[in-house]
Amino acid sequence: MIEVRGFLGAVVAADAALKAANVQLSDMPITRGGLVTVLLTGDVAAVNASVDAGVASIEDFNCLISQHVIARMDNQTAVMARPPLPDDPDPKPEAPKPVVDQPAPLAEPQIDEPSSVTDSDAQADAPKTENASAQPEAVPEKPQVSKPTVSAKPEAKQPATQTSSTPQKPITGDEKTWVTDKQELEKMRVVDLRRQAYRMNIKTLTKKQIKMGNKKTLVQAILDDLQRRDNT
Repeated sequence: MIEVRGFLGAVVAADAALKAANVQLSDMPITRGGLVTVLLTGDVAAVNASVDAGVASIEDFNCLISQHVIARMDNQTAVMARPPLPDDPDPKPEAPKPVVDQPAPLAEPQIDEPSSVTDSDAQADAPKTENASAQPEAVPEKPQVSKPTVSAKPEAKQPATQTSSTPQKPITGDEKTWVTDKQELEKMRVVDLRRQAYRMNIKTLTKKQIKMGNKKTLVQAILDDLQRRDNT
């Protein structure tokens, strides 16, 4: 948390803090009297480095009120620092579906069946029905052709590539976490070099010079400070 007076100083401090380390800007609440609080979240070491960079960036503005870092904030306390959620809008009422008139079903025509059948017609129809029932027509069945089964080729398994990643230790105030090798320092990012320079409290560079310094300047300053510590 970085509390400043005025919105300009809050923007400058937040920008410097976000550029210095891998942190997230949670909120920037504005209270009465023009007080603005920059709320940052992330790893403890990253937040410490970002707060130091944000405070160093507003030294010329003379607007800093206070600064503080809370490690492992309790969930009940974190509710106070979270931005309020927007209210859900009222659900829109569903529009009534239009009623479509369905046409009435057509009436089936009635067919008058003959009331009586003559004997001659019955005798003529009798042999036809007997022959039809005696010799039913045989329907030829279609031969079933069995399809050949094709065995699917097993998919070739691709060898899994194992990538070994060595997690980088967080840079803290303990000297055991500092990188002392020149080649390892040149492989580090500028953000990590600035973080180590802040933690080492280098005497040859100010906080503003650490913030604006490039990789070559930071590596040389860290090596000089390490050599000075060894000599003492």
